[in-house]
Amino acid sequence: MSRFLAVPLVLLAVTLAVPTPALAQKPPSQAAPLSPAMRAIQDKLILALQALEQGDYDEALRALDAVVVDPAFKEIPDAMQTQVYRLIAGVADETGRVDRSWRDWRRVTEADDAVWGDWWGRTLSAHLADEPVDAVTSLAQVARMYPAIVTEAPEGWISQIMRAADDYPEPQGRLIEALTDAGWEDPGGWFWMAHAAWLLDGGKADQALAFVTRIDGSTPRLIMSTDRRFDGLRARHPALFEIEGAAAAELEEARQATEAPEASLSDWNLYASMLHDEGRLDEALQILDREIADAERDRKPGEAAVDPDDFIWALDTRSRIRIDRGDLEGGLADLRRAARRPEGGEVNVSHAINLGNLYVKLDRPADALEATLDVTAGRLAPYGRVQLAEVRACAHAALGDLDAARAEIAFIEENPTVAPDSTWGVYACVGDEDAAAAALIALLQDPRERLGALYGVQIFTPSSETTPGSLRRVAFREAVLARPDVIAAIEAVGRRESWGRMAPGF
Repeated sequence: MSRFLAVPLVLLAVTLAVPTPALAQKPPSQAAPLSPAMRAIQDKLILALQALEQGDYDEALRALDAVVVDPAFKEIPDAMQTQVYRLIAGVADETGRVDRSWRDWRRVTEADDAVWGDWWGRTLSAHLADEPVDAVTSLAQVARMYPAIVTEAPEGWISQIMRAADDYPEPQGRLIEALTDAGWEDPGGWFWMAHAAWLLDGGKADQALAFVTRIDGSTPRLIMSTDRRFDGLRARHPALFEIEGAAAAELEEARQATEAPEASLSDWNLYASMLHDEGRLDEALQILDREIADAERDRKPGEAAVDPDDFIWALDTRSRIRIDRGDLEGGLADLRRAARRPEGGEVNVSHAINLGNLYVKLDRPADALEATLDVTAGRLAPYGRVQLAEVRACAHAALGDLDAARAEIAFIEENPTVAPDSTWGVYACVGDEDAAAAALIALLQDPRERLGALYGVQIFTPSSETTPGSLRRVAFREAVLARPDVIAAIEAVGRRESWGRMAPGF
């Protein structure tokens, strides 16, 4: 039973003297006899609590619904009414009724005695109910009431909630400020950078500077250096936009993490990935060969097992390194292994899509469709759904099924800001330079999407990958970027420069 159920259950039981197992040793209540109407309310609550103890959430919810529609419910103290709604919201959480959960958590947070946990329940239910503005607004309230949440929240939840609100910069910005005040450190610096750009658009350079000052990652510094909105800050504070030293510091930090006694395969994988981005492919491959071999050996009694997901992503990184070194078969073998292994205990959709994309690049479209056959779109986040559409569109186009390809392309066009890089790939597959140029120009003209679009047009050290599909994609990309309309759109808002390094990841 979740804590959202346990707390109101016990409080209601105390108030009503319900004989729950947790309270079986408590003395009977000495309260005055209840009226018939209140006795009926109590009986319904007892039925609900008993159903909860037996794990029958549907029956519990029916009993609780009967409580709140009873006219006598409005006669009980406000605090008890809040407990009932808190319990209903918790039951709705347990049974996946996200819209119901969100409605009742909103009702709970309207009470004068609402606590941070109520707002956290509202945050999660709003996120699951696809209500991004309410999710970020509620999380900002949590951060103000209980600053420790920024370190205690489930890993990745804060970033997911904020990314879902990318189209709503004002409430997202208030959340970023509340989290930052609470001591939150933005992983990668993307949210701080995007918020600074939004503040600059509003003429708030001093406020923007406060967030730029916090950014020490080389990649966001590089991106900000390409965007003309940051030129004033860059001229006055050049050290905040220094890139090479920041990259060296990041690499050294990753290396030092591998020397710690508790270093995991994930730490080694991050270090190898950063070496890859620096073009040090042989060194990166040597590290992963050693660490993957160590992860595959039998563990001694009492020795910690390797995290299965860490192992999968190590295979993924080694696959990229092998492919960039020209070992296509070795890279394909690693990615096949990764895709066959469950991720998070479920079907590995991430690597099934990656494998499908590699098959597309290898001009094996039938294998690409086969690799993604078991990937259900409904289980994917929007980014994954767009990537899946790209793989399938390219595979269908290569097989001559243009109607199927266009159906997948239509989904990408309906979601142009979810995964902009997929636009390059999918239009390259059908040879539509005009569509690719129009999509890129639209992203450059969108203040919220401009940072990512500018990053995507920079000149990095080319990958050594020689798959037929990747070579076609590179040629297509350069043809689009050479168009006068695209050049003008880039120069209007930023600049395209050569950075002398491989494209770093976020």
